[in-house]
Amino acid sequence: MARIPNTSKAYVNCSNTKIPVYKDGNLNVNQVIGHIYPNEMYTVIPVDAANSDIWYVGVMFRNKEGKAQTGYILAAAREASVDPAYASQQVFFHRRNSNGKTLVPATAVTINKNDSNKYMIFTVKKEVTYYVGETLKGTLKVGARVATDGSTVGKKHPSRLSIDYVDTTGKGNWTKLSNGWVSLGFSVGSTPSNRALY
Repeated sequence: MARIPNTSKAYVNCSNTKIPVYKDGNLNVNQVIGHIYPNEMYTVIPVDAANSDIWYVGVMFRNKEGKAQTGYILAAAREASVDPAYASQQVFFHRRNSNGKTLVPATAVTINKNDSNKYMIFTVKKEVTYYVGETLKGTLKVGARVATDGSTVGKKHPSRLSIDYVDTTGKGNWTKLSNGWVSLGFSVGSTPSNRALY
């Protein structure tokens, strides 16, 4: 039994299913507003933090107009039915990178000798903004890099990924961030060939 957790995380759809996104939590088949395609990234927006057993979750995804949009997807079985087959094939964003064409496993590395934790590094391929808390710190140019050890996204800003380090020049000059965030860039892309970070 697999379910998509009702927590603020970024995912990649590693199934072969285009996941229908619905207008509301009723998941009415006549109110599909878009799809999350295979290999596409999206974020989960918890619908009821007190209820981890809920059978649907809110999502932010890139719609057919190329804009970030919110909706709902089936995350687990309703009553006696089976969980959706695609649920077990949703992979945390930080575990899948891109080679510009398709998804590849992300590699964990140590950033500096004073920090023994391992981080996944993503290179900025299209300009994105980054933040410390709610404060905009600047725009990361193509070639800059960010490092994260997870796929947490903001509860208030589900289009922002939590980051631990930033290298604004892309030359290995890492700066440790406390409460750092980077825009996932839904408006510029969400697939392995066009997303902003890989």
